[in-house]
Amino acid sequence: MTVRKALQQFRAEVVPLRRGQTSDPYRIATLDRHLGSYALAHLRPQDVAAYRDKRLREVGPQAVLHELKLLNRIYTWLAQEKGVQLPARPPTARIAKPKPPRGRERRVSQNEIDAIVRETESAELGPIVKLAVATAMRRGEIVGLRWENINVERRIALLPMTKNGEPRCVPLSPEAIAVFVQLPRRAGGPVFSMTGRAVHKAFQRAVERARKHALAVTQDEAFLAGLHFHDLRHEATSRLFERGDLNLMEVALITGHKDLRMLQRYTHLRPEAIATKLALATNVVLATGQPQIAESRPCVG
Repeated sequence: MTVRKALQQFRAEVVPLRRGQTSDPYRIATLDRHLGSYALAHLRPQDVAAYRDKRLREVGPQAVLHELKLLNRIYTWLAQEKGVQLPARPPTARIAKPKPPRGRERRVSQNEIDAIVRETESAELGPIVKLAVATAMRRGEIVGLRWENINVERRIALLPMTKNGEPRCVPLSPEAIAVFVQLPRRAGGPVFSMTGRAVHKAFQRAVERARKHALAVTQDEAFLAGLHFHDLRHEATSRLFERGDLNLMEVALITGHKDLRMLQRYTHLRPEAIATKLALATNVVLATGQPQIAESRPCVG
């Protein structure tokens, strides 16, 4: 069996079951392009190491790590589920892995968000961007929204399938409700017609236009520099913490993070916001003589 045949079989039988993993087909295509002609049982660690080094000259270490993990997963699946005779240790397990990059610390200002919405040529990208900041939903989760799963009265949005393979109910803030109210409402069907790839392309074009216009006026090189759509999720998560009235588990319910360490990676609080919170708490103590304990709030949905 060649690597190409193994990739095709995995894509046909396993990928449709991994609905949250929208990047799998692109990673499979990349692996096929570079390693597809190799015999699966004879693929050597040095072959995979050469692939790793070549890809690191093209993309970042995180992308290469995902590709190597996928190849390793295919080996395991074939050996355990299909009974294919393969080496006890796949070649991916015998090479050094790229060092994961540090978590991004990019905060997105409201001016940057407003500029992107203003410069987009897509009727749907503006609401999608606003929802991303208001809900911390991933791009794939937003484009997968369906009207029958949006309950404005209860202020929740049901995501039947998420990246981790489980459904999630997302509590909707007033900002998110305002976006849904302004959209053309239907009894059912998708909320947006754009695909994830279309959102990615439209977002990058809007960022480029907004950045070009801003540079012509302010010469601010940092404005919108290196911004990705996923940074909106980072920003939304940080804003949830900066509200000051949500605890860690409530934020995790909204964002869908299962690993609280991963949630910490996404959260980069502004010192000014924390200082303001401390000042407010101090004023309450000075005014009343005792600290005020907020009433516990159960998570909606």
